[in-house]
Amino acid sequence: MENKNTRKSVVDGLLNHLKDKNIHLNNADKPKNETKNTNNNNYYNKVLILLTEEQDSYLTKLSKKITKSRNTGERISKSTFIRCLIDILKDNDLNLDLKDINDEKTLKDRINNSFLV
Repeated sequence: MENKNTRKSVVDGLLNHLKDKNIHLNNADKPKNETKNTNNNNYYNKVLILLTEEQDSYLTKLSKKITKSRNTGERISKSTFIRCLIDILKDNDLNLDLKDINDEKTLKDRINNSFLV
């Protein structure tokens, strides 16, 4: 009986280790809000983002222009654009003033001003 419990704890430990490393053996142990991009082997979390009709239309047009202008490569989607913009913000030391931001306009102005410096 002790042997069976030991094996179970070893297996459980291994499964937990794999989950910590974002390695999923099947869809049952994968978080529901996570999806895998087969182009680069990254896992992405699904996030609901609310856009205005104008913003959505603009991203769609950009994505379609890129698709029409190339022969091959990974699909450039609206999500790709949003991820790239987030990475640009994250990767650049923008010296962004985050104090007293009370609305979207203020945030937009602060981000814009941080690129101008």
